[in-house]
Amino acid sequence: WHFLEAQRERFKADPDERFRYTFWAHNEFIQFFCEAGIIGGIMLMILIIFWLYKFMNLFSNRQEISFQTVWSCGIIFVFLCNALWTRPFHRIEILAWLSLSFAVGNREILRIYDFNVKILKTLGLIFICSSLFGFVYLSGGLYGNLLLKKALNTDINEPQKKAELFADASKYPFVKEKARRNFALFYLDLGEKINNLEICRKAFRLLWESFCREPDPNDLQKILVWAQHFQDEKIMREIISYYKPGTYKLEKVKAEDLQGNSTDITIVRYE
Repeated sequence: WHFLEAQRERFKADPDERFRYTFWAHNEFIQFFCEAGIIGGIMLMILIIFWLYKFMNLFSNRQEISFQTVWSCGIIFVFLCNALWTRPFHRIEILAWLSLSFAVGNREILRIYDFNVKILKTLGLIFICSSLFGFVYLSGGLYGNLLLKKALNTDINEPQKKAELFADASKYPFVKEKARRNFALFYLDLGEKINNLEICRKAFRLLWESFCREPDPNDLQKILVWAQHFQDEKIMREIISYYKPGTYKLEKVKAEDLQGNSTDITIVRYE
């Protein structure tokens, strides 16, 4: 979730580069390091290198292999090469073909190994438990997504019901952050509608906290407007830094408060 920081650093290197936000590295191996961390990325690379080593070993020993293994290895190589510039590991239909290809090919590629039966059973149990956990996680996510959809479709004139649905949806990790973000947006709209500045202030803080956890470019303008409204110069500077250099700047101007006293305020000026 640091793509905005990456975009900002890129702008520092080349301010005239075309302005674009992206979640993707356009390379599955780099993307995996970004999502799973260094340890997860290294584990993936070890598995791939181990498989490639056994594949090459099969050919160097001039062992006869079946047509099915040739087919499966061809599919695997196509997707591994494709992963260098796109994201096949994030497409469920490609993952299904990869799983089938590894299952077919490894019957011969890994057949020379005399694996310990207990180790194999332990690994199998781990895979089964992981799959069950993933199924439960997905099921909860689907139900949470249903609650989130209901919350979004509930009219703002039923704020209690809408808030309860958002709260229920946020209990499921799969949609937790989306529920928090949308609750903050709803709470902000509610505060504007009933002209309650305190509600707007709380909603703005919730939206900013959600943005810090999982930034959404669609919230940049709204956060910038409300940061100016509440005169939060720190947040204004942070949001402006994500735009192309020179797009916005902060400026001090004189203004009168409700009592008619002159005071300095910070405004955002579009260049």
